[in-house]
Amino acid sequence: MKRRITNTSIHRQRVKSSLSLMGWLLPALESYCHDEAMFLKFYTYLKRFFTAALYFNYLAAYLIIGLFRKRVLLLNYTALARHLGCRMTSASLIRLIQQKGGSVVFPFPLIYGKYKLNALPAASGIDLFAENYLKKNILFGFLVAICDVVVLNGEGNIYEYADWKNGIVPVELLLQAYIAKKKYNKKVLITNHSFDFIRNSGGSFREYIQLIYPQLDALIVRDRRSYDRLMELGISQVSLSADAAFLTSYSTDVRRRDHLMKKIGVRKEYAVIFLKTNVAEIPEVNLSGMIKLIKNTLNQEVILMPTTDSESIFLRNFRREAKVVDFNYSIRDLLDFLARASFVVSGRFHYCIFSVLARAPFLPFKSNTDKIEGLVDELGYPLRTMDFLRYNEPEMLANFNYLLKNRQSLRELLGGRIPYMQELASKNIPEAFP
Repeated sequence: MKRRITNTSIHRQRVKSSLSLMGWLLPALESYCHDEAMFLKFYTYLKRFFTAALYFNYLAAYLIIGLFRKRVLLLNYTALARHLGCRMTSASLIRLIQQKGGSVVFPFPLIYGKYKLNALPAASGIDLFAENYLKKNILFGFLVAICDVVVLNGEGNIYEYADWKNGIVPVELLLQAYIAKKKYNKKVLITNHSFDFIRNSGGSFREYIQLIYPQLDALIVRDRRSYDRLMELGISQVSLSADAAFLTSYSTDVRRRDHLMKKIGVRKEYAVIFLKTNVAEIPEVNLSGMIKLIKNTLNQEVILMPTTDSESIFLRNFRREAKVVDFNYSIRDLLDFLARASFVVSGRFHYCIFSVLARAPFLPFKSNTDKIEGLVDELGYPLRTMDFLRYNEPEMLANFNYLLKNRQSLRELLGGRIPYMQELASKNIPEAFP
């Protein structure tokens, strides 16, 4: 006699994580299968079938739309998919590509460190590296082959290399750009890029840059310092933009929501603090000193907002000193919250941009590169970057007082610069799409 399989927690979890199209098959499967092992076997086969069908539909759409629009393979760094900066930048690039005649039907996901190979002592070995990479990543090679243009989102750590136990290996995004150009002869753009050659000048990195960058069809950088560095290297196909996150849609004229304020329980004027990329470098005593200064001297409530899981862990030690917010919030809620803040402190590049969009006066701190300095220069912002590693209380207090005293004029300054920065950001994809 057949035994009906009950909806155990295991089955429920599998159904929730599967394709919605399979929901109507569950009762039939339970009736047909004799035991749980048989159920799971059939369930797995069906799930693979529907997944393959979904990918086939993506591919069909990609090829059909390619008859009318340029097919674009967008390469993104997705390891920090919860990071709002990554999400807003990627979404803005996709909209730009669509506005300028392209179609991103199948954006290819990428996580650094996913693929490792033995040491390459010099850039002369990159072709062997590329061949082995394509053998391990057949889907990537296929997608490059059928696309018209490869657009690489150049934010983040594209310009770094990893020094693993087996030696120095070029970053995966840079290798993918090389493969698309050299192996498939596709048009390749690196856009939304920051280039810090001085900090990363050792090992094989210089050789890789000098080999790969001149072969690309376009290099679009988001600050003048990167532009100048590339021009000094003789790379002429470089142009200037601003970060694509500036294209995030937001208007201070729309009635602001107070979701985050209610969630956090803010009762008075407040200041918001974002940390920096390398959060482990920040001395806890320095952050404690800043919190006390803002609370006791300026009479502001302090809100600490982590942007990654590692920052959430780091900030656990500060829950008695300030309010620490979980970063599960929408971009609209964040911008509304920043727009109400007295001021913002940020060593995070994209969160400085979000402060600009919210017209929130901010005190910039150094990040892992000088991209925040480049942003401050382009904005014509009156405050220079400070450093979390060097606690200078008199200078910090003077800057905080300046922010409070000149709140309205700084809001007007930032609001006035937004159209210019958005116009620059729209240049991340050329008008004459290749």
